[in-house]
Formats: sequence, C-alpha cells, structure tokens
Amino acid sequence: MGKLALAAKITHVPSMYLSELPGKTTAAARARSTGIKKLASAAVKMGVDTIIVFDTHWLVNSAYHINCADHFQGVYTSNELPHFIRDMTYDYDGNPELASLSPTEAVKLGVRAQSTQYSQPEAGVRHPGANALHEQR
Repeated sequence: MGKLALAAKITHVPSMYLSELPGKTTAAARARSTGIKKLASAAVKMGVDTIIVFDTHWLVNSAYHINCADHFQGVYTSNELPHFIRDMTYDYDGNPELASLSPTEAVKLGVRAQSTQYSQPEAGVRHPGANALHEQR
C-alpha cells in the first residue's frame, strides 16, 4: 500500500476560508497559499502519490466519511461562505483502495468512520479538501 511520507495539520478557520480572488482578503490569504504550496513542493520531491484530507466537520456531525471515488471533478462553491469560496475548479484522481481500507483500520482504533463511493465526481467534496488541493496544482 505504501508508506506515510508527509503529514500536516492545517486549519481551515479562518485563513482557509479567505478567498484567493482579487479583493480585500487577497493579502491575508497569501500565507495560507504559500504554506500549502510548500507542502505540495515537499510532497512532489518525496514522490507522494496520494493526499488525504481529514475534515473534522464530518466527525462532529456523525463520523469520518471517506469518499472512495476514483476521480473527483467539478466546480465548488461553499454553502457556508459562498462570498469567500466560489467557482473553484478541481480535477484529480482518487485512491479507492486506500479509501476503502481507511475506515476499517480507523474503526479498529475506536474512530467512527465509514466509506462511500459516490457515482457523481463532484459528490462529497467540501471546502477543506477543495481549498488544499486547489492550491497544489
């Protein structure tokens, strides 16, 4: 399956919310953008082929939900803050094998988790994942 090569804890409140679009939040969003791009550069140098984004919103509501899709593509607009995050395009491959295995291992450790493979490539994508992956293009 591979090995863990890089890990980072990234908050998405408040700086992950700030828009990269031209406007009053552009400068404040720069630190977020720079930090994520540094992570992306390190991941490329290490040969990382899979990125996992854990969004704790899901844990608060029910459990970790892991999307097992083999591809993600769409245009994301936040339903929480559409004035900050809107029209963000994304197009990247998933890792269904790892995604399917993850909740099994998490449950063994007492973590509530489940996986689902959505048929729509845009399903299950939320702002932490969309933001972080958008920055790594």
